Amino acid sequence: MVSEKSDILTNLLHFYHDMYRGKVVFSTAWGYSGMVLIDHARRIWKRVPIVSVDTGFLFQETVNFAYETIDKWNLNARWDCQAHATARPPSEQCCKERKLWPMERLLKPYSAWITAIRRDQAATRVDAKEVSLDRFGKIKLAPMLDWTSAECWEYIRKNNVPVQSLHELGYRSIGCKPCTSLPNSEYERSGRWQGQRVECGLHSKED
Repeated sequence: MVSEKSDILTNLLHFYHDMYRGKVVFSTAWGYSGMVLIDHARRIWKRVPIVSVDTGFLFQETVNFAYETIDKWNLNARWDCQAHATARPPSEQCCKERKLWPMERLLKPYSAWITAIRRDQAATRVDAKEVSLDRFGKIKLAPMLDWTSAECWEYIRKNNVPVQSLHELGYRSIGCKPCTSLPNSEYERSGRWQGQRVECGLHSKED
């Protein structure tokens, strides 16, 4: 099953590559699903285009891992650093200032972006679509929706894909340090924002 899904994902990425040419980019927060996606993209793009946001509150392990991966895999990465934003976690305003607005800036040169979100991550993602219009008016592509956590880890083990050391401690969804804890349900994002919510707003159109 994983090999079949891997082939389908590779074919989809080929299609996205040819359709959007240099106007498509990958977004990642450097979690394990994103690493599976980027590993597939490396088969197609000479230098995989990446956008990512440093909110100023990321785990140091995440930042170190990101830069190590960028160097090791020769990724074409663009960062937007928000260490000097005024809002602080866990407020929704903080997510806007440190995640949503920076992502809007990063995505401006592109027509479409590719994300590694999956339906089994949270109840809020069960009805997600492979192709949708995001809150910024950009085309959002989600080719890994039907992958499960177990399938991602099987692929990671078989292909020696590097992942953050924080996953070894039980963290399944890793964001800002003050807003990330161990999951308390079958959904991996149940550990985010102290259980008050599971989305920053990037994958919804609500303000």
